[in-house]
Amino acid sequence: RKPAERFYYLAISDPQVRNAHEMKRWRQESVEDLTTLIDSLKQSEEVIAMTLGDLVFDQMPLFDEYKTSVKNTGATFFQCIGNHDFDLRYQDLHNMEKGTPVYAEMIYNSYFGPTDYSFNMGKVHIITMKNLNYVGKKAYVECLTGDQLAWLKKDLSYVPKGSLVILNMHAAGWNKVENGGNVRNSNRLQEVLKDYKVHVFCGHTHFCQNNEVTPNLYEHNIGAACGAWWAGWVNQCGAPNGYMLVDVNGTDLKWHYKGTRHSFSYQFRLYNKGEFATQSSFVVANIWDWDSTCKAVWYQDGKPMGDMEQFTDSDEERASQLKDRTKAPKTAHLFRVMPADGAKEIKVVFTNRFGESFSQTLKL
Repeated sequence: RKPAERFYYLAISDPQVRNAHEMKRWRQESVEDLTTLIDSLKQSEEVIAMTLGDLVFDQMPLFDEYKTSVKNTGATFFQCIGNHDFDLRYQDLHNMEKGTPVYAEMIYNSYFGPTDYSFNMGKVHIITMKNLNYVGKKAYVECLTGDQLAWLKKDLSYVPKGSLVILNMHAAGWNKVENGGNVRNSNRLQEVLKDYKVHVFCGHTHFCQNNEVTPNLYEHNIGAACGAWWAGWVNQCGAPNGYMLVDVNGTDLKWHYKGTRHSFSYQFRLYNKGEFATQSSFVVANIWDWDSTCKAVWYQDGKPMGDMEQFTDSDEERASQLKDRTKAPKTAHLFRVMPADGAKEIKVVFTNRFGESFSQTLKL
């Protein structure tokens, strides 16, 4: 069969199931949604999927059911290890004594194979790496070892410079807002990647954040399938529980975040005046797949009013789920406008980097 230069790539982060109830939600919400989409996509192109870590929540026995859950989706599924996929009784292999019969990623390896690997698909070189130094009992540091960086350098030596590379990791490297979970030596990783056109897909944070690190290095920190640990239907940043669909055409990528049980047209959430506690005079838009090439404009009673004002705050729906609202993380993909007294209707139009526009209208 001729290798596909065009294919679909699904990036899914953090199912993070810890019990039967959460496994049921994963299967009935996320997997059902994915399977319906995959059935449609497969009519035209090959579909591969990558789960970006935290398949489970420290519960190794659930690997079996997780593996079964993605088996008949119609896509070829690959996995990346997350901090909750290690056996918390042990440290990871490189921290254990040589020849040890047990180590923290041993059970994960038995189900899903190696944690660092690469393959080619069409014109794309796809790499998956563990970026957690696991020291046992849930303790870890987000980083890559010297040996891993050497492996990556060797792996890329077989790939022509300038090629498109997709790198999958659990933890992000370059978040600017709420950046406490960033990989500590991401500068060294950036140096190894510098001769390639790289898109990084990662999870871990349970929020959406796009980072344009350099003109050739773009990081997609995508929202979690479980949102805020299956507490409801949104992530820490207010993005819906969901995943990302990437349309790969040769060396061109086009991506859209898809909320579980939402259509692709749902690309932002609009809050009316008085609904967003810290911004009660404003209409607020939460536009989760935002980057610097996007545009958000507003209309008041049909009249164009220009760009919305971007600001940083906690999302209202997520904050309202917590006993202490101040513990809700901040996000920068929020936008606001202050309607005039007597205004009747506000329309918001979001245009993404691909020139596609999405609009919502609300009555005041």
